[in-house]
Amino acid sequence: MTKFTWRRSNLVFLAASFLLLVGVLPGCVTTGTGSATKAPAEVEPGVPFQKLAVPLAHYSWLTWADESRLVLVSPASDMGLENRYEVLNDGLLQELALPADPICQHALTYRFPTPLPDGRLGLVKTCIIQWPTQHTSDDLDYLVAYDWQTETMEQIVSGPLPDIGANDFSWNPDMSRGVQAAGSLFQTLYWLAPDGVEPMAITISRGRRSWSLDENYYSMLNRDSNHDIGIASAPSWSPDGQTIAFFASPAAVGRSGQSRAMGEYQLYLMDPNEMEPRPALAGVYYAHRLHWSPDNQWLLFTGEAGPRRIKGIWLFSPAQNDLELIAEGSFRDIAWSPDGLKVTAIHCRQEDWPECKQQEILQFDVSEVIKEAE
Repeated sequence: MTKFTWRRSNLVFLAASFLLLVGVLPGCVTTGTGSATKAPAEVEPGVPFQKLAVPLAHYSWLTWADESRLVLVSPASDMGLENRYEVLNDGLLQELALPADPICQHALTYRFPTPLPDGRLGLVKTCIIQWPTQHTSDDLDYLVAYDWQTETMEQIVSGPLPDIGANDFSWNPDMSRGVQAAGSLFQTLYWLAPDGVEPMAITISRGRRSWSLDENYYSMLNRDSNHDIGIASAPSWSPDGQTIAFFASPAAVGRSGQSRAMGEYQLYLMDPNEMEPRPALAGVYYAHRLHWSPDNQWLLFTGEAGPRRIKGIWLFSPAQNDLELIAEGSFRDIAWSPDGLKVTAIHCRQEDWPECKQQEILQFDVSEVIKEAE
């Protein structure tokens, strides 16, 4: 049985629901009570924290570039077609001007900032050539890397990504192979490589429910609505290259509409050589964002978990089967600090619920949680 710990401190938090810019994804609907109109009661964080000195804003993503630079992303306009990148460096917040591309006549946006093993910043580049008459055919996604030293951008996967809504991605240590999630209500995973992408012929099974991840891939490419497949999301390749973690929902099989994202998720671990997923943690709902710690020992995620289905930030140790609640509330994005001792998060404040357009950036000290679990 999974060990479960809820640690308390003394700040008020909120659990709320909101949609991501990329659409309806697991982790972005209602709370465990099923209420979409009434804010949950005030709650307390589980570990010490601090609020970072940055303006309140409608943040979309955050990630650490290195030990001193925190990257923050917010929509540049209400249209949401472009994003504004800022870097918090030693207390100073400065805008990061990512390279322009003249081919993208209408809009150019960079999404899902992700540190790469080689030190660069990985991004999904979306190029909209014309709008709206040719949006369907000319809205193209590419996987690129920003070099902090040369301030240049390089495409790291040949050709545009499949037209199925690219989002979270993660690479092995030498960047010879990666894995990416795509889609929303029929979300799946596929392989990445410098020379292109490849469907992931990996089977997920639970009881009588079974499907291969490439079924989702081809269904979305063909614009089919195949309800006999589940959902797979939030891939994370461990820094040592030994394990790929991801969430999957066999409960989505047979469901339609937004109900596909509302069932139970399981956390799966997979050896990249054997490619046989094994369930590691059940009973997660609205699973969203998944990151390995720098030391390969912990998985960080947001969602509803534990015996009481508490919505918040969670840590899970696969080796010790240890599940820890870090903070209860509604969080847009989360990231490990480079030293693996802190968790930084975009938090929706109670007074801003349910719009969540004036979010704050909080940083939680998880060093004692990790120490006590050793």
